[in-house]
Amino acid sequence: MPLVRRFPELIIAVLLLNMFTGRHAYCQTQFMSMAPLSEVGHVRYADDLKTTLILVGIERSIPISALLPQVTPDSYLEFMRILAGVRFEDGEVGFRGRVTAVGFEIQRMPWVGSFSLVDFDASGFRNFSSDWISLGIGPGVDVGNRELRLSARLVGRGSFNSTQIGNTVIKGESLDESSTRHSLSYGLRGQATLSFQDLFRFSVRYELTKYSIDSDIEYARQDAILSIKLLSTVRLFGSFERVRYQLSDVEEKLNVLGFGLTLTPSAI
Repeated sequence: MPLVRRFPELIIAVLLLNMFTGRHAYCQTQFMSMAPLSEVGHVRYADDLKTTLILVGIERSIPISALLPQVTPDSYLEFMRILAGVRFEDGEVGFRGRVTAVGFEIQRMPWVGSFSLVDFDASGFRNFSSDWISLGIGPGVDVGNRELRLSARLVGRGSFNSTQIGNTVIKGESLDESSTRHSLSYGLRGQATLSFQDLFRFSVRYELTKYSIDSDIEYARQDAILSIKLLSTVRLFGSFERVRYQLSDVEEKLNVLGFGLTLTPSAI
C-alpha cells in the first residue's frame, strides 16, 4: 500500500537529517544538554482520501520522568519543534509543516496540567490548526511501578485557535471550508497509557474539540499508538486514528495509519 512504499523514503530522510544536525549537540550548554536534540520523522496515510503525508524535523524535549520519577512516563516537556514535509494527493504535491515554541503535559497524581504556546500545525489533513496559547487541567490516576505502569487522565482544555479545514477533508462547493476561523476552542480528552520500563508504551486516546464562535465546526479523534525503544537512541512507533470532521451539515470520517521513528543521538 502507499504508506508502506513510502516508509523507506522516511528512513532515508531522517538519517540524512541526523548527519546534518547531530554533531552540534556536543557544544550545547548544560541546560540544553538536559533537552537532547531529536530527529523525528513519520508518514501517515488516509485511505479515504488516498492521501499520504511525510514529515521530518527536529525537536528538543526534557525526559521529565527520568528527572522526576513520581510523574507518569508519558509526561513531556518539549520545545523548538520544527517539522517539514509533503502531502501527496491525486498526483499533486503540497508543502506541510509544523512549528511549536513550547508545550508540556505533566501528570502527577491526582492532577494533570498542560500548556502550549505558539503551536502552528499545518502537518495534517486540515490546511492548518493553530493553538496560539492553550491551557488544560484535569484529574489523573497512576498505578504500578517503574517496571510496569498504567496511567489514565481526563483533561479539559481551551485555547485561542485559528483553523482552516480546507477542501482536502471537506468536499463541497457550497461550503466555506477554505476560510480561516479565529475563535476560542474548547474540548475534552481522555487518555490511558500502559508502559513497560522505557522499552514499550501503548496509549489509547479520545479527543473532542468544539469552537465558540463557529459552532458549526467540530473535530473528534480516536487513536491508538504503540511505541517501542529498539536502541538507546532509536524509538519506533505505529498508530491508527479514526478522525471525524464536521462543518455545518457535512460530516467526513477518516481512517489514518501511521509509522514513524525518533533518533536521539545524545541523552541524559
